Amino acid sequence: MNIDLKKVIFFVVIIFLSCKNKTMKYEANLQEKVSRLKKLFLNNNENKKTVKWDSGSIPEIYIYDGKKLDVKEYQFYLGQSKYYPVFYLNEKNKVKIVVLEPLNEISQKLTDEFNEKVFVKNKQSPLFEMKDLEGELYNIDSLKGKVVVLNFWFIACPPCREEIPKLNLLVSDFMDKEVIFISITDDSKKRLNLFLNKHPFNYKHVSDTEIASNLKISSYPANIILDKNSKVMYFENGGRDDIYDKMKPVIQEALNN
Repeated sequence: MNIDLKKVIFFVVIIFLSCKNKTMKYEANLQEKVSRLKKLFLNNNENKKTVKWDSGSIPEIYIYDGKKLDVKEYQFYLGQSKYYPVFYLNEKNKVKIVVLEPLNEISQKLTDEFNEKVFVKNKQSPLFEMKDLEGELYNIDSLKGKVVVLNFWFIACPPCREEIPKLNLLVSDFMDKEVIFISITDDSKKRLNLFLNKHPFNYKHVSDTEIASNLKISSYPANIILDKNSKVMYFENGGRDDIYDKMKPVIQEALNN
């Protein structure tokens, strides 16, 4: 995939601050692997480019002590807000290895501020405006009186793709109800349409590079349910095997209220 550096620049800042006076030493075998790659720094020309992460090839992911992680474990560790990802690129500027390093005092403070959520349960939703692939405009005013289910995702995210069949079941269950399902991705419209032609995803689809960052969505997938008055009833970061069972009763409760 093409990852807009606006999504990772915050972590690059953390890396720069954390490594300015010292370099983290990894487990010996891992250190040997990354020694052949380029480390992404804020003061490097890479910050003017787009980092490429192949959708069909997930990079190797490790913790600094050499433990190898799968994508779900990676998201779990990131969700603890105790680690930040360091990206190692090959000569084509594609991410080949990601290493989680522990936060120091400076980077911990920055991460806590960055991870502050704007979708908070039992609070009003932040204002937003977006247009789907068919040109229909959505905002808080136009959605008032409907239960709104939002999904933030991107094509190269395996946990995001794994949730799609279960999210489609939710759409089917509430097809004749006052519920609108909207997915938001920063993948291009062309790329999104190519994906949807092969992999049905029955939400309304928005392709936009700014909405997720504006709404401080920093972990994917993210699923949100708003009641008829745009109050947040559900917010969940990271993929879940039981997403259908978790979300269905909340949607029903929102409809009943």
